[in-house]
Amino acid sequence: LDTVPEPKRLKIPAARDIRGHEMEEEMFLLASLEGLPLNSEYIGPDTPISRGDFAKAIVKSMDIPLIEREEPKRTRGRKKPEPIPQIFKDVNPNHRNFEYIETVAERGIMVGVNKENFKPDSPLTRAEAYTTAIRLLGISSNLAPINKNYTTGYKDDNAIPPWAKDYIYVAKQRGIINKGDYFYPNRKITKAESAKLIVDLIHYMQEDLKKDYRENIINF
Repeated sequence: LDTVPEPKRLKIPAARDIRGHEMEEEMFLLASLEGLPLNSEYIGPDTPISRGDFAKAIVKSMDIPLIEREEPKRTRGRKKPEPIPQIFKDVNPNHRNFEYIETVAERGIMVGVNKENFKPDSPLTRAEAYTTAIRLLGISSNLAPINKNYTTGYKDDNAIPPWAKDYIYVAKQRGIINKGDYFYPNRKITKAESAKLIVDLIHYMQEDLKKDYRENIINF
């Protein structure tokens, strides 16, 4: 929050199928930050984004330093050094998003579907996306009411997974979620919607985050 912004010229995406889309501006911005494929002519804006691709989009757009993995130490003799253990069994070093998934997992921004698996190629849900957004901002889910019988105010509140409810409540209170009667927590979030969420996060961090910490969150 206290650093001086460094102006950088954004790269020009090659995508054609996002022109004229409702969220064209957000997708072009995210692609220019390499959060979406920069050199691909077709992105598929209304197709679901995978968990692994969302991890990459977060790391690239927020310029999060990649976790440096230490090389295995050489041992004397003929015994080969043991490989560095990967965090998730289903994300090996050859996966296209391996380093991004390891980075968001190590930093507590995204978690696996369980302790052993991340499911990098499975579609991301809206509940998972907004939970990730709040973790990324460093805003605690403890800002939700202590009484767990509270409601988020959405008509489909009962469909929100228990692990996501506090995060979604906080996201709504901070104005990060667009207004509406329904949240659709288990719906697959598209690449266009993901771009809109990430760009909204960028704007929130630029304009509202410091004010929220000073005026709202500290005195919550």
